[in-house]
Amino acid sequence: MRNFAARLSGLALEYLSEHKRWQLGILLTVALLVRAVVPIAALMLHHDSSVFGSGDTESYLLPAQNLLSAGRFYTHGYPDIHRTPGYPLFLLPGLVVGHLTATTICLQIILSTLTVFLIYRIGLRLAGPAAAFCCAVLYAFEPLSIIFASLLITETVFAFFLVLFIYEALPCIEKPTLGGVVAASLAITLAAYVRPIASYVPFVVAAVLVTAALVAHREKWKLPYVALFLAIHLVLLGAWSLRNYRQAGYAGFSSIGDDNMFFYQGAAIISQKTGHSFAAVQSELGMDSDEQYVTRHPEQAQWTKGQKMAFMGRMGRRLVLENKRIYLGIHLRGMEMLMFDPGVINWAKLFKRYPTLGGLRHRIFDKGILAGIGEFRTQYPFTFYSMLLLGALLVTHYVLACMGFAVAWKQAKVAAAMMAALFTYFVVLGAGPTADARFRHPVMPIICLFAGWALPKVLLSARELPKRTRQLVGSTVQGH
Repeated sequence: MRNFAARLSGLALEYLSEHKRWQLGILLTVALLVRAVVPIAALMLHHDSSVFGSGDTESYLLPAQNLLSAGRFYTHGYPDIHRTPGYPLFLLPGLVVGHLTATTICLQIILSTLTVFLIYRIGLRLAGPAAAFCCAVLYAFEPLSIIFASLLITETVFAFFLVLFIYEALPCIEKPTLGGVVAASLAITLAAYVRPIASYVPFVVAAVLVTAALVAHREKWKLPYVALFLAIHLVLLGAWSLRNYRQAGYAGFSSIGDDNMFFYQGAAIISQKTGHSFAAVQSELGMDSDEQYVTRHPEQAQWTKGQKMAFMGRMGRRLVLENKRIYLGIHLRGMEMLMFDPGVINWAKLFKRYPTLGGLRHRIFDKGILAGIGEFRTQYPFTFYSMLLLGALLVTHYVLACMGFAVAWKQAKVAAAMMAALFTYFVVLGAGPTADARFRHPVMPIICLFAGWALPKVLLSARELPKRTRQLVGSTVQGH
């Protein structure tokens, strides 16, 4: 068995060392087909296209429809300060041709495949052809990237711009150019316009680059490029913030952070302190509708949307600051879910193999761990065994990524530090009371890059294992 594994590893290494462009083309074709098969299979199984939507889809669709019909970024007759225009603009082609779901999914499948190609190019620059091909293979078959290409949600578009940013930024580490800096800044700004969580990424990256420049005193000449990178980003974000202030009196890029701070972080703290359910607290705070919110807060009846959102942000932050220990526990549990949720629920819901009410967590809570898991395995075997498979795959990714980071730190310290900083940023900021595998999606390209960096070395070690074992046995026999 050990010899078979060694021969298999040797064949893989030989293939990786000799692969040509046509083989990359085959990989990209396979990546595209894998992503295309998923929605087709789901439709063939149940003929229900509603599974491609999510709870957030309508909030992006409404401003897109208003843009198309009236040329205004409005929702329910008011300027939309909650959503940024990135993903609504991406939905416009589907609205124009009259086939929103099919057109958007096709575009997302293409973007996801282009992301695989960009990951290959990044790996080629950092670690060479063999590792680059491994990086691309890992992301081509990465479960979250496959499933979210079929959902009308921001993840695929956001991941593309984030990886494009990494692709444009890495050459600037060694030799910044005006074009490279502008391209990197535009890429991450576009990512922020799709999902505002990326708004602060440039500051994290700038901190890494400034630190590297200060440590290597001869590289201080790079600091003006860092300043330009930040300036472009701030100006472009400021343009939308100015629009929000003029139209809705909201001095910010997006109100999503204030909304989450009040209805999620704040509600989670109140729930834990009072013992009431999280959903009940959210409802009590007025999350279900604007009318319900005004009923709970009658003094705000004449306030603008911007004033209400600013109030929510202040109150949510106050709750967090006044209950730091409680919220720290909530946030750490959110990080744990983000990191280790296999993501099988997204797959199961697409194929209608998950209960609408009373999922695995509810069963464990009601009946205990063993009984809850046993009942779930009996009633939903596809979902249960898929969870085990995806969990094992995720652990494998993490093990390889840790090994790859160790190699990357020796070979390209600043690049490794930048990608590690991005990983930490999205894990920390993406976590919260309702975090799950979806919020891990932005870091999976980084995990695949690090994991692919290590994979050729792992294959080489497996190939040489029988030889080393024989040498060890021989030296032991001679010693006796």
